[in-house]
Amino acid sequence: MSNIVLVSGPPSSGKTTLVRHCLREYESDRFTLVWLKGLLHRGDVLALREIIRSMDLQRHMSSAHAGIDEMTESIKAALGRSKGDDTADPKYANIPKHDKPMIIVMDDFEHMVKRQQKKQHLLYNLLDLAHYNTVSMTLVAITSFQEIHTSLEKRLKSRFTQLRITMPYVSFDDMIKSLHNLMTLPQTSEVTSSQDSFESKWNQSITSLCTDRDLIDTLQHCHCLNNTFPYFFKLFTECLYQLDHTRMYLTKEMVMETIKRARITWMERVMTDMSLFEFTQLACILNLSRKHRDFPITSTSFSEVYDIEYRHFTTSFYKTSDMVNKSTYHAALQTLLKYKLIKKEGTNFGEFMQFHLTISDIEACTRVVKSRGDCPSSLQSYISTWLE
Repeated sequence: MSNIVLVSGPPSSGKTTLVRHCLREYESDRFTLVWLKGLLHRGDVLALREIIRSMDLQRHMSSAHAGIDEMTESIKAALGRSKGDDTADPKYANIPKHDKPMIIVMDDFEHMVKRQQKKQHLLYNLLDLAHYNTVSMTLVAITSFQEIHTSLEKRLKSRFTQLRITMPYVSFDDMIKSLHNLMTLPQTSEVTSSQDSFESKWNQSITSLCTDRDLIDTLQHCHCLNNTFPYFFKLFTECLYQLDHTRMYLTKEMVMETIKRARITWMERVMTDMSLFEFTQLACILNLSRKHRDFPITSTSFSEVYDIEYRHFTTSFYKTSDMVNKSTYHAALQTLLKYKLIKKEGTNFGEFMQFHLTISDIEACTRVVKSRGDCPSSLQSYISTWLE
């Protein structure tokens, strides 16, 4: 009996974790597991070699560099596909029967589909095998691409009759609950359930962190930047390195400091990857905002940045009166909005748009200027005046 299972959902929603958890429910010596990764096994040959290795069929190959057809027919013969089949090639009669059920997991399935040869031979042969009653094999495809069917060749769609499991989007509240559950220590005895026990005090500290309003607001902002659970989990686990015999419990200050370091690293990476023009606009907004008393919460407008600060930069530092048009400038601001480096205020758009900075670390900007090799001397001079 064979099955085809498709597990889909947003990135970091727990698809691979779910499959691994299900596999742990069975004794590992009762089945043969082949785990293919779309980014690693990006072609038929690499994927077939991994299957051959998992089935311990290497010594039955004519050479270490056996072709696709030989490996495919050997797998079919070992799984019993050739039994009673008039089309079976006699030269594969010496292939031993594989007596365990096969589970083939295809992680990052979308990459396997995209990188397969035009006729997708590997997928076709695997799906073909899964429909034989004499073959005990399960195919599990894991993908972040919801409409994976659109990438399949026509002859594969008819064979891809699968059980579909769709993982839901993990909300911010769900992440906080999951973090609380993961970080809480079990209390299984009367001794550990005492209010003075380490476990009890630890759990109280975790509960306090997960209900602190200021910390929740900060984490919610981080969620806008990176909404994957591993990112959140890493923030908390990095705090554990700060614990010692004098600091035995996590505190709000520890978590906030870790978040601050993580955000600086994230911001510098974003500023390094954005285009030079977008980075210039961010520099103009930073410089304009820092002149105000309530920096960095200063509210500013599109026209104020474009007509005043950007014009000042082009004429005083770039030594030209030529400025990009407003539509190009507005497109750069949309990128800054997407990266959450600025936050829009009100409902106005275009030249009337109001916004304020979400970052205040000027030194991070200066570090990026030094690390970027494409920054002209005019921009370096402009930013260096901030620290004078």
